[in-house]
Amino acid sequence: MLNGIGEKKNAVIEHLSLYDGNDLFPQWIEFVRQIDELINLLFDLSEEDLILLADCKIDTFDNHEQVANVFRMLQAKYGEHVASRVKRLVAMYAALKLEFCVFGIHGLWYRTIFEIIGFCQSRRLYYMAYLSLIRLYAKGTKKIEATDLLSHFQEQIETNMTPITTGLHGIMGSRCLDGYQAVARPIGLQFNMRYQQLEGFFLEAHTMSEVDILEYSRSLSERYTSSGVVKKLYSYAELENAVKQAECLFGEYDIVNSTELLEIKQIVSELKARFVEEYSLVLDEEEYKKLAEHCPHLQLCSTAKDYYDTINERPAFYPFADNYYSTVFMMIRYVENTLYGLLKKKRRYKIKAGFMFEKKVEALLKKYRFEVTDVKRIHMQEFDVICKNGDTIYNFQCKNNYLDINNLSPANMDKVCKQNKRLTNYYIKALEKENHRTRLLVEKFKTDNIENYVVVRYPVMMNHARVICYNNLEDWLENKMDR
Repeated sequence: MLNGIGEKKNAVIEHLSLYDGNDLFPQWIEFVRQIDELINLLFDLSEEDLILLADCKIDTFDNHEQVANVFRMLQAKYGEHVASRVKRLVAMYAALKLEFCVFGIHGLWYRTIFEIIGFCQSRRLYYMAYLSLIRLYAKGTKKIEATDLLSHFQEQIETNMTPITTGLHGIMGSRCLDGYQAVARPIGLQFNMRYQQLEGFFLEAHTMSEVDILEYSRSLSERYTSSGVVKKLYSYAELENAVKQAECLFGEYDIVNSTELLEIKQIVSELKARFVEEYSLVLDEEEYKKLAEHCPHLQLCSTAKDYYDTINERPAFYPFADNYYSTVFMMIRYVENTLYGLLKKKRRYKIKAGFMFEKKVEALLKKYRFEVTDVKRIHMQEFDVICKNGDTIYNFQCKNNYLDINNLSPANMDKVCKQNKRLTNYYIKALEKENHRTRLLVEKFKTDNIENYVVVRYPVMMNHARVICYNNLEDWLENKMDR
């Protein structure tokens, strides 16, 4: 399988080598802006507006009244420029799906504008990787129009880049799971055991995020916009707020005075006046060098040297030619990843994160009408989450151990597999411990109808029915309710 992965990686590079990077890179930067705008709609629009997007089928894009309603709504909320960019992007995806159907290419599962947003989020990792791939490999002469970007590159993502990720997971599965097999299908390899790496689109799981703290420690404040005022879909203030919020919410974990955070605050302040339309930023080489000199403890810029580096990096700046490019969203993502890297080293943060994870699990169980009890201790033995559903008592042991399977490549495959095996053995022992304590639950609740489970925050590769990855817990609960 490694040979096949290598062939697909080479196919991506060979295809990109035909194009003129000087022509392609600025178009791709603008394309990323359109993607960011489209994805951000999901987090900014009201439930009523999102229903408009969910009802708007793209197969009738040219003449359907619902399409007109969607873009009238976007124009009223965000202005003509944003609405026009979103409209062009949706039109590109509609045309792309038709093109894929004509040539019998599989992989595009979206049918509505709402589903296009989910599809973009699921592919955003690859779209961002192209910002470095273009620098590394686009040395040809081929030029294309901006409206043809998807037509030229989405097939590479579907037929080569996503299969590389799937193939790496397949190798990991074959090393970590008994009976893990792949069968060749028209849409590519299909594995007999489902492994879901990601959590809700292409979001990276954090041990304890700012959203967790806001949602489970205090009421989450809703964004307010005066009626009739055009909103900004993004703003520089979001970057400033990301830093201030991190200081406030993570202040107790001794990162406020860290050198890294102090340098982050400095560059956020220095760059405030440089963002164009509160979104994009371009520095020339001299300007970037001065900025980097002020922040010697931060690696701000992409240093990718091959395909796998581009997939796994999260830089603040992407260099191309003599300039350095960034956006508000790139900066926010960089800040968050840097701060979480610091937090993972703090023992108090890990302990608090464990309690917070229990609250996340409790909240999801309550959503599916499980009755969460307040029982946390029986005969001096501690329990995480005990709940009732029907005549059954469910005991969930919550494990918040960190495992970075996202950063996967042929070079570090052995290391990640070793980490995965270590954790799976640990989780099985944790489950055995709960099974041995079942008698305490029987005594407490006067029933022998007890089920013990381990819920783990980060996805691991294992096929034990009683060890559930958190990103699969909702599916598990839905299956329970259907029975």
